[in-house]
Amino acid sequence: MMIDAAKGVFVIVVGYLAIVGLAQICVTLSRWFSAAGGLEHCWLVVAATPGDQGIEMRLRQAYSQAVTAPAMDGVRMAVVDGGADAETLRICQCFCEEKGLPLVEAGRMGELVREGK
Repeated sequence: MMIDAAKGVFVIVVGYLAIVGLAQICVTLSRWFSAAGGLEHCWLVVAATPGDQGIEMRLRQAYSQAVTAPAMDGVRMAVVDGGADAETLRICQCFCEEKGLPLVEAGRMGELVREGK
């Protein structure tokens, strides 16, 4: 009797987890299909400002999101020099070279967008 109750609870838990998992897959696929091709003209811009102590972490987090998040598929990333000091600018230059991202001056972002690079 006790084993039958345990089996019943197990079946209910597994069934619930299967339904939740299937729902998550459906939501992810619907987001992917609805966003497919819609974000190729979008840019994720990270601004480098003077004395920005957390720039490297922000760059890594933004890049990780842009590359791995299905909702960000097609989004391009750029780093904009918003008057950054020499140390912050060096960090940005190294990161951009490492990841193949553009590093542009604030006034030149429009040119980058128009070029579509």
